[in-house]
Amino acid sequence: MLFQINKISIGKASQLAKMPLLQFQNELAIRNINIHYDETDLDVDLKNSAII
Repeated sequence: MLFQINKISIGKASQLAKMPLLQFQNELAIRNINIHYDETDLDVDLKNSAII
């Protein structure tokens, strides 16, 4: 729900749901929840993954 109301990124939401990102995206599709992913979300996900 936090992802759906744009409070957390998709990466963080998949972590909280304890499922891989692709599986989480599939669940969103099944539930007809749109993915709202922008450059800010990408930056947050990259920082969370310690790539940067």
